[in-house]
Amino acid sequence: MFYVGVSKEFVDQILSTALKHIVIAGLLIIVLSAILILWLANRLILKPVSLLNEGSQALAQGDLTHDVKVSVNNELGELA
Repeated sequence: MFYVGVSKEFVDQILSTALKHIVIAGLLIIVLSAILILWLANRLILKPVSLLNEGSQALAQGDLTHDVKVSVNNELGELA
């Protein structure tokens, strides 16, 4: 008998390598997405809240001249 094509072992090896690459790429995308989300949360939420906290502590100590500079156009900006 004659067979034309490639062996099953060769195909299994190629599929195994491709699956490893897909898993690594997926994990890399997940890690980069998590880093981006954390950076955005820090920039858009945590930093303005920290500035408001500093301003409220200054106000509690009697410093009525302290100015809170928050450049967002949402509830945090209104609170500042």
